[in-house]
Amino acid sequence: MHGVVFFRGPCTKTGVKRARGMDFTWAVHENGPKTCTGPGVNCESLKNIIFAAEVLETEMVTNIKTFRELSTEEFFRICEVREEVFVLEQKITLCAELDQQDLYSTHITISDGSRIVAYARCYAEDGSAHIGRVLTTVRGKGYGQEVMTAAIAHCREAFGCNHIVVHAQVQVIGFYEKLGFHVTSDLYDECGIMHRTMELG
Repeated sequence: MHGVVFFRGPCTKTGVKRARGMDFTWAVHENGPKTCTGPGVNCESLKNIIFAAEVLETEMVTNIKTFRELSTEEFFRICEVREEVFVLEQKITLCAELDQQDLYSTHITISDGSRIVAYARCYAEDGSAHIGRVLTTVRGKGYGQEVMTAAIAHCREAFGCNHIVVHAQVQVIGFYEKLGFHVTSDLYDECGIMHRTMELG
């Protein structure tokens, strides 16, 4: 065991699903000793337990592929995670989230096993490189910086572009500034969310 993550939840299958991406190992009552093994669905006498999930050390894999290089399953996983973050969390309409630019973009994913933890797409247009759809599904682990570093390197190496543009949501401007981007526009609305254009190089 490389680490244990504790969280409270009902003693049901739904509660167990909160351990998404982890191997469930055992459960303990929040006020007592270890009470059962397995997913905890048979602990009918307990209303609440603390789940403990074993965090296994898994190799992180970075994939950089054009749309034509992606398998159907790979693109489905990308669409799935983009829908989760942009459509369900940020309330962007699906028709605005998926567009023709996907066909001409390079898609960068960082995965932990079968789970995408970070994603970005990039493409060249009018002599500049553009990075967008940047997301992380696991916060606070540095995956956002990692996927952006890979995207910036790809723009420079594959596209030959040192001038890189992002449309940054206002709440993450500081994140892009740490990567060297600077604001080059006034505030504007894009899909109901306030943005500023930022540029690097």
